[in-house]
Amino acid sequence: MVNLQIHSILSLAWLSLPIFARAFSMDPAASPSADTELICPTSHQAECYPRLFQPTKDFQVIKPGQDIPPGLHVRLNISSGLKEARLNIPVEGEDTSLELDIPTEQAMVVIEDVEVKPSEEAPPILKPTGLQ
Repeated sequence: MVNLQIHSILSLAWLSLPIFARAFSMDPAASPSADTELICPTSHQAECYPRLFQPTKDFQVIKPGQDIPPGLHVRLNISSGLKEARLNIPVEGEDTSLELDIPTEQAMVVIEDVEVKPSEEAPPILKPTGLQ
């Protein structure tokens, strides 16, 4: 009976070994907390900022060298000349019913053929220049 319990404990440990091995050998770059690569324009640590822009519901200044995730509302602040971004949230009062539900990936535009009438005037005759 004791041998059976030791055997099942060893089997359980053997089966869980790959799970523990994967947990301890995970690449830290794959974890979200390791995505904190910083850009430091000067030697002062207080002036460092993350390489990946972290959007919020309010506009924030995009600093030089920052990567912007797709799908954000980006604008150029005319008064300051700085690029700003935020989460793409519809503005109050915008009429979203005006948006067309046309799939652009499969849209087709039909252009009718336009007949071009030949000109009645003869084209001008060009003389070669530079030849003697």
